[in-house]
Amino acid sequence: TTSPYIAGLLGGPGNLRPLLVSDIEASSLLDSNFISFGGPGSNYKTADALASEANIFIRMSPHGFSSPAGINLPFTCSNEADHGFILRITPPEFPARSWIVCAGLGEWGTSGSSWFLANKWQELIERIYPMAYWLGVMHIPDFMAIIRCRPGQDQSARMIALYRNDKGQIKTVIQA
Repeated sequence: TTSPYIAGLLGGPGNLRPLLVSDIEASSLLDSNFISFGGPGSNYKTADALASEANIFIRMSPHGFSSPAGINLPFTCSNEADHGFILRITPPEFPARSWIVCAGLGEWGTSGSSWFLANKWQELIERIYPMAYWLGVMHIPDFMAIIRCRPGQDQSARMIALYRNDKGQIKTVIQA
């Protein structure tokens, strides 16, 4: 359910030529821009991004999300809500590249995060760096957004927290 959202976003007019491949086929494609879907247990590209030293934001295990310092984050997966994240990093080995991850604690956290990225990306960019957005400067700092949605309702996805990398430190942009 996640790839149609991004295909719609990237499928418009322009010079982008998206290539949809499995994480196994892409396992050697580190020097590339990519968007991966799902947690590190099911997606090698997500594992690459989460393991990168550029990821100062989040860790993911079968038990949930935690900070890089190992502090459990208060997000859950239940019948009422699932949580996911959108992570964007610039790998230090490939500074001209962007790695983006949409992953959730459950399937709805992943698909809700993917829907949010595909449908609310302008809002996301505007909140990450408002002045750059309004001036048309497209240097986007690394960031992580926490997304909450109701199971089975991707369109209910909303951003409840947003953090950006500000010179190697995490800056809270919004927190609900």
